[in-house]
Amino acid sequence: MTQIGNTKYTANEIEMLRAFYDTSVNECGVCDENENMSYMNADDLLEILGGTKQSIGGTMSSLEQKLAIADTGESPRGANTTDWIIQDAAADFFNAAQ
Repeated sequence: MTQIGNTKYTANEIEMLRAFYDTSVNECGVCDENENMSYMNADDLLEILGGTKQSIGGTMSSLEQKLAIADTGESPRGANTTDWIIQDAAADFFNAAQ
């Protein structure tokens, strides 16, 4: 278990958060409160992380409950399903490790 603030995260959750974080860094060079291009959906995560759509959905649901990711309600990049983004506190965790 890894702790971010007062919340504990499983290895699978950290791996997924890392995928969100890395997506933003790969798109615009950073991932923070001013620049966050971590747009991903379940299909993107399945492609990057593998597993099953059910396991991806379960981890996403857990991360949403922990306020680590949020549904944008749309897809700024034009995907068929809505995109999600990493929240600032989780991004800050990875920025601090740099």
